[in-house]
Amino acid sequence: MTTEDAIREQAITAIGEYLRASEICIDTVKSGGGLGYAATLLLLCAADAIGHGVLPDNGDFTRLDVLADPLFDQVLSPDQARQVKNWYRHLLAHTATMAIGVHLEPGAQGMPFEFDSMGAPVLIRVGKLHEIVSTAWGRVEKAKFNPPGARGKQPDLTARPLDWGTSLSHAASGVTSILGSASARTP
Repeated sequence: MTTEDAIREQAITAIGEYLRASEICIDTVKSGGGLGYAATLLLLCAADAIGHGVLPDNGDFTRLDVLADPLFDQVLSPDQARQVKNWYRHLLAHTATMAIGVHLEPGAQGMPFEFDSMGAPVLIRVGKLHEIVSTAWGRVEKAKFNPPGARGKQPDLTARPLDWGTSLSHAASGVTSILGSASARTP
């Protein structure tokens, strides 16, 4: 298996796991609803990863602009996709918060996002977001899926600690390198 194929398979597996884990979060019952924050972050990460694999490289680190793509039935305008990236995904991923006044709803009816009259996002219907991300992922031709690592953007292997390849044996670490050898793993 080539490095590109291994990276593609890893991304395909991870996206499938994000979608399954988000479904478990949505279905988990707790006081006040499901595990909405976790489900939302997983779904936005899955959409981001899909965007990286299907859209041409534009240098952006986050590809939620895919939500404005026909693959997602253009559920958002490009400006709304930027708002979702800034108000939801970045805050959830990096600070475990969302913008004040933003609400999560478990439902699958209606549009996945609602915006106020000024264009600010105010609501995510987590069940509907799961539906549209899962549907879009089902439409992706996996053999042509092209995540960034499969386009020559490899991790900087010189950035790993000097003893990285010798501190743990490949078998003892329990980690299988997508590059095929323990010394090629990144931290």
